[in-house]
This record gives sequence, C-alpha cells and structure tokens, in this order.
Amino acid sequence: MTASAASIAKPKPRVLLLLHQLSMTGAPNLAVNAFRKIAGQLEVRTVALGVAVNADQVRQLKELGPLSIVSGDATPAQLQASLNAGAGAPWKPTVIYVNSVVSLGIARSLQLPDVPALLHVHELESYLEDAARMEPDLLLRLPRRYIAASDAVKRSLLAVGVSAEKISVVTTFVRAEDFTRPIVRAPIAAWDSSSGGSSGDVPFVVGGVSVSRWHKGDTLWMLMAAELTKLLGRKRVRFLAIGIDDDDFGRNFRMMARKLEVDSILEIVPFTPEPLMYLDWCDVVAVTSWEESASMVSLEAMMLCKPVVCFAGSGGPPELLGDTGVVIDAFSPAEMARAVAQLAASPDRCRDLGRAAHERASSSFTDDIQAPKILAEIQALAQDPSRAGV
Repeated sequence: MTASAASIAKPKPRVLLLLHQLSMTGAPNLAVNAFRKIAGQLEVRTVALGVAVNADQVRQLKELGPLSIVSGDATPAQLQASLNAGAGAPWKPTVIYVNSVVSLGIARSLQLPDVPALLHVHELESYLEDAARMEPDLLLRLPRRYIAASDAVKRSLLAVGVSAEKISVVTTFVRAEDFTRPIVRAPIAAWDSSSGGSSGDVPFVVGGVSVSRWHKGDTLWMLMAAELTKLLGRKRVRFLAIGIDDDDFGRNFRMMARKLEVDSILEIVPFTPEPLMYLDWCDVVAVTSWEESASMVSLEAMMLCKPVVCFAGSGGPPELLGDTGVVIDAFSPAEMARAVAQLAASPDRCRDLGRAAHERASSSFTDDIQAPKILAEIQALAQDPSRAGV
C-alpha cells in the first residue's frame, strides 16, 4: 500500500460532542455550525442536555450523526446507554469535544471513556473564576486542550491557572453562506420597509441585542439610548432591541424604557432565529456588554456593513472590531452616545467604517476560515492523545 493509499484508509477521528443545551444562539449554535463545516472528516455522536426546542437544529445534528437528548437527572448508566444506542457495540470516541464550560456538567454525569477532552471556552472571568474554585477537577484537570473563543478568553483561562501551552485561540465566527443571499428586512409596522436606516423617512437607527444576563449590559444600553435621544432629538433617532422576550427580564427592560422616556421611539423584537432581518435596519449597532467573550452580534453587524460601537473593557468585541468600529475607553453610556451621535452626523464615515468592518469580518471571522482550526485541534489530539502543548 502506498503512503497515499494508507492516508486515505486512515479512520476518521471519532468525536463525542457534548452540548449543555440545544439553542440557536451562543456556543451550541457555533458548535453545530463548526461541525457541519468539517463533518465529512469526522465521525460524530452528540449528547445534548435538555428538551429539543428547535427542530431545525435537531435535524442538523442528526445529519452529523446519532443524537441523544438527555434530561438533567439522567443517571450515568442512562447517559452511557444513549451514547451506545445504535452502535451495535460499546462506542468509544477518540476525542471528546466539550462545547463550553457549562457543558462540563454533562461530563460530571456521563461515565466518560479515558480519551482526551478538548474544551471550547466561551466564558470569561465572571464564570471561570467560580468554575475554577468550585469544580477545579472539571475545568483544570479534565481537558487535555482548550480552545479559547478570543484572546480575552485566553487571558481569563491563564488567570485561573490553565497553562498557556494548552490553549489555542479560535475566534468566534459566522457562517459565510448566511451572507451570500440578499437580506430581506422583516417588516416593522412603524417604519417604511422600502427604506431603512438614515435614508427615506426612517431616522437614524441604533440597534442592540440582549438576553436575560447581567453581562449584556441592558441598563447601559438603555442609558445610552436616553442620552443619545437628548443629543439628536426624538425625531432623528430610533432604537431597535432584538431578543427581548415577554418574561421578567423583558418586562424590566420595558420598564426602563418607560422611565427613561424612550419607549415611544423603541421597537422591541423577541428572540428570533433570523436576527439578520432586523439588524439590517440598523445604521449602528451598540454593544454595551460588561463582559463578552467574542460577540456574535458584532460579527453579524460587521458582515452587514454596520459600524459597531463597544466598550474597551468588555473583552472580545474590541478584538473583533480592530479599527473598523468605535471602542469607548470607559463603561460610559454618555460617551457611547456621543460617539454614536458623531456617526449620525457623518454618513460618509459611517459608511466607510461599515465597509471596512465587512472586509475584516469576511476575511477573518467566517466558518471557512475558523472551523478548519477546530478540526486541526481534534485531529492532533486523535493522533497524539498525550498532546498537551503545541
């Protein structure tokens, strides 16, 4: 057999993919997109915790390989049985890919085989410090290698005691194919869907995305909106908040809007699997997170040629933007409002930043570029299970 034939006959790495939930946002969605990109070079089985709430994601995972959805109170035996289901014999992976620190909870319950684990970390210090203190065996000893979603995540891993030689940075990314087709804007009753942003009758639109987590900085976003309204006037600005559901968090968000008197110029969109249809309305996207490992919304906005404004101390967003957005030194809603007002006053600068942002994102932060790096990490561990350093 020639060397070439031997290479072709070499078995694919068998990967156990652990997901802490099935979700179209965040780390689970990124893992699905990454594995879809590299699926042909791996044999994949997935164990996901919780109830399947998105049929499309379940379909995508099943296309990768067998999928087991287990409850939080499943016993180790039940988890192991779900892993072996349909295999005909005990199925043993060559690499375990844990898609977030939160997903280590499955590793605690599942009787994992003695194979190297690769932990993809999307969390920053507020979560990692607690995890290192409360479950050091899981965070610091179980993984053989770590993938950090940004340089900020790598710094946080170093701070809790992970060795630098065990960490590779693979930046969070978007799917390139999502931006190859025209974006059809979702209709917003109060706005003319035939025009958008600062053109036509629609004033300057400032967008943002939030979830019910403190680190997203929803209060900072609302204070920025109130300050910007004072600077531009109520007739010249509109705000678009995406991902605000009708729950306790959503009701508090709406209460802030009323108290700050921006509710009449604020459109609120519940969580949607199609955020691009709404982000395309924006002239600027304001990311007011206290802490963000990378920021998917920043990348999506950049791909749509929308300038992004963020805070320097937030972690990953400034890394993504480089010099294609506006980075505010302090966590100051007033300073951010002034920066957005300057963009509103300079359409040419706004347009130039948006174009530069698209070029940066499309050339560096898509699945075409980043997913193969995850594959390389998996293949390296499969070929050398003792691998710890580079």
